[in-house]
Amino acid sequence: MIKNVSNSTKAPDLGMASFNLSTAKGLLEALSDQFDTMEGYVVSYRNDRTEKNAAILTYEANRSFYTWMTLLRTIQEYVDSSLATIDEADK
Repeated sequence: MIKNVSNSTKAPDLGMASFNLSTAKGLLEALSDQFDTMEGYVVSYRNDRTEKNAAILTYEANRSFYTWMTLLRTIQEYVDSSLATIDEADK
C-alpha cells in the first residue's frame, strides 16, 4: 500500500537571507565608523594628555564598548540566521 506523503515543506527565504546579510554589512560599516571615532579620541588624547582629555577618552571608551558589543551581537544574529537559511536551501 502506498502512503500519501506531502512534500509541502516551505522553501527557505533566500531573499530574507540576502536582506539579513545586507543589514549585517551596514552594521559592520557602523561599527567601523565607531572605531574611527574612537581612534580620533585616542589621537586627541595622545596629542594633549590633559585630565580633561583623559576623562573624555574614558567616557567615550566606556560608551563605545557597549555600542560595539550591541552591534557585534546584532551582526552575529543576522549572519547566523542568514547562514542557516542558506544551509537549508542547499539541502
